[in-house]
Amino acid sequence: MRPSASALLSFDHTVAALGRVSEHDLGLEEIMLDSIIGTVNRRNDEFDRLFRPRTRRLHGRWQRIAAARRRGETMPPIDVYRIGHLHFVKDGHHRVSVARAHGDTTIDARVREVKTTVAASTSLTPHHPLPATRSTKAKPECRSGAVGRAIRQLGGHCRHSNHYASSHQRL
Repeated sequence: MRPSASALLSFDHTVAALGRVSEHDLGLEEIMLDSIIGTVNRRNDEFDRLFRPRTRRLHGRWQRIAAARRRGETMPPIDVYRIGHLHFVKDGHHRVSVARAHGDTTIDARVREVKTTVAASTSLTPHHPLPATRSTKAKPECRSGAVGRAIRQLGGHCRHSNHYASSHQRL
């Protein structure tokens, strides 16, 4: 089953599809809000892809955070995992939502980078399903098996990498 085009991606499913190699702390960084595509520990139907609350149950907390921001209160940094140039929120979903609603383009975050065996790319979204490329047709691990199935379910494609994905390489 294909996720809704407006659904957040699951960090656990993405890491399982790409193959976790290692992770390490990068500390506090300012990240682009548009690079946040998923969630670590929330159901992916609580916020849509633009981090708008999808249920009434989330509105009360959202309103309290928005009111605190209007009063000029400083918001603590969010916590995210990074795979390549993409981010998944562990803590701070409402803060991301309020920041986006106020037109911000960046947010402060404590970042933990996860390196994977298969490089993540921005095409790894439900919005842009891609057909198999010549390189993925040649690689059995991309067209079959658990990794290939998981990546296709995420709506992406498999780009096998002989090096680990990191925030320092162009993906």
